[in-house]
Amino acid sequence: MAGLTDCGIMTEHLDAYVARGEALTAAQEAHLRSCEACQADLRLLQALQEALLEATPAAPPPPALREVILAAARPTAAEPARTPRRRWWPAALSAAAALTGALTLAALLQSGSTLAVLPDPAVVVKTCCAVEVGAGRFKGVAA
Repeated sequence: MAGLTDCGIMTEHLDAYVARGEALTAAQEAHLRSCEACQADLRLLQALQEALLEATPAAPPPPALREVILAAARPTAAEPARTPRRRWWPAALSAAAALTGALTLAALLQSGSTLAVLPDPAVVVKTCCAVEVGAGRFKGVAA
């Protein structure tokens, strides 16, 4: 394999793979599949790790550790509990929206119906055609 002719380098990578869980590159995995010596090293390292884990007794935590953790979690008397800050912008935004709606409604009610302001479409068409006929644009069309 290119770059992995020395199995000693591969053994270092296998040690990191077994001990710390570091991933192997594609070239290292290909070398491992083709090299019997590196496969034997991997099996030896895995068996050694398993034996060490079984042989090491589980150590109970120190008795003072619980108190240290609980003391760190409790608020101290020097630090009073903080009350959360109230944000002012949601209330201000709501007030602005309500004010805008009220002003819009008042303006609509004061101006009356908007239909009274719009002209009758029949009158507009009749006036438009009469002007065009009068200007001579549409010859032969009576108004």
